[in-house]
Amino acid sequence: MKILLTGANRGIGLATARLLAGAGHEILLTGRDASRIAAEARRLQTDTGTSVTGRALDVTDAAACQRLLDEIVADPAGVDALVNNAGIFDDLSAGFFEVDEAAIRRAFEVHFLGAWRLVHGLLPGMNERGFGRIVNLTSGYGGMPPGPGMTAYRVAKNAVNALTRIAAHETRGEVKINAVDPGWVATDMGGPTAPRTAAEAAADLAHAVLLPADGPNGALLRYQKPVDW
Repeated sequence: MKILLTGANRGIGLATARLLAGAGHEILLTGRDASRIAAEARRLQTDTGTSVTGRALDVTDAAACQRLLDEIVADPAGVDALVNNAGIFDDLSAGFFEVDEAAIRRAFEVHFLGAWRLVHGLLPGMNERGFGRIVNLTSGYGGMPPGPGMTAYRVAKNAVNALTRIAAHETRGEVKINAVDPGWVATDMGGPTAPRTAAEAAADLAHAVLLPADGPNGALLRYQKPVDW
């Protein structure tokens, strides 16, 4: 299986790439930091003996996303799976009246529009080939939990959830799109006191990538089980 991962130069994305490469899957590793992506791709390929290609990609750059999509679509084999992992978490204390429009736009560009661009561009090819897996990283804060704070992040993750559910109705054959909530994870974003490790979260994402033919479609998965939205 050939798998494209975004935001994969560190944290959950990189741990997921390592897990999937270790299982023998071909990896297209992308992230904003070109030098770090190249270095991590080389390291993964050396460590796993699997083909790992590094590619700089800022998912907020529509033109860059389109260039990558054009290359993938031009290849008859395309990609078999997409993991939309890229994310930011920079409005921890911003409540409804504190958050500004720039922060809302930034959160939507990274979490929602970045994912939408890639899903919109890759889903038709997956449908045509009759197989594909799309995994959107979400959060428990992307549901409707009460309380203040994290306004931009929470609203953007709600949009990711909606994207997942709407796009699931457009899948054909053995193509599945699901959202994965990994919980609170000890990464640069989650902080050192979080109870889950990046490796544990990576196992959840890899599970969604490797779902069998009778696995869920259009579901929210938490700890590898479907849960209510």
